[in-house]
Amino acid sequence: MAKQLSLQPEPLDSVQLWTALQRETREVVRLRNQLAGADTLPLSGRQLWPVSVEDTVRLAVQQWLESQGFPANSKVRGRMIKPDGLLFSFGASGIYWPWVGEGNLEAGMHPLRVLPAMAHEMSHAYGFGDEGVCNFIAYASLAHHNNPYLAYAAHLDYWGDLARACRRQYPDTFQSSYLPQIPAGVLADEEDIRRQHARFQELAPAIRYQVYDSYLKAQGIASGMLNYNEVIMLVEAWIRSGH
Repeated sequence: MAKQLSLQPEPLDSVQLWTALQRETREVVRLRNQLAGADTLPLSGRQLWPVSVEDTVRLAVQQWLESQGFPANSKVRGRMIKPDGLLFSFGASGIYWPWVGEGNLEAGMHPLRVLPAMAHEMSHAYGFGDEGVCNFIAYASLAHHNNPYLAYAAHLDYWGDLARACRRQYPDTFQSSYLPQIPAGVLADEEDIRRQHARFQELAPAIRYQVYDSYLKAQGIASGMLNYNEVIMLVEAWIRSGH
């Protein structure tokens, strides 16, 4: 992906990481202010979803991939799987089945997380095995969508990646200086997502990381679970290139 788009992904230093987080914070605030009923309460329902969420997300992914020179003309699926918590019990929010070209999504997932997760699984269906690349495609295809809810969901998902990276590397600075600056509505959405997902328990959380890490490496993804973190380098390289 980086070669095709002439990107130069590289690790972010502290200044770049904080700058990216501040930029995404401004964007999630701007988009959230465009949504009906957006105040300090969480946007917890599906009433803001487009009428056909699967068709809308598929079209966004198709259009973005085709705009970058990738073929994407098949009708891939992104279906919700019942009962609630089934995929969460295995530590997953979505899974792609290559035998049928279908992405399956956890039905108990928070509505704000479903949209980027669906775009991620559809990206697998269009031929991309790399997890970081699929996260990047989900962001790139939804972040500028004319539906502000889809755009907000994409930016909030990426904002979470950046926030966790900053908190992990600079816990004291994040807790004392940055956390108080985050708008109450954004924090309410993040807390609502955490609370929704906490309702479901994994069957074997102690071994889940090792099992899935081994699975990814067996599929040719040498970095294993760390592959998910590469989305930050790809997104920032894409933005630096003028997008």
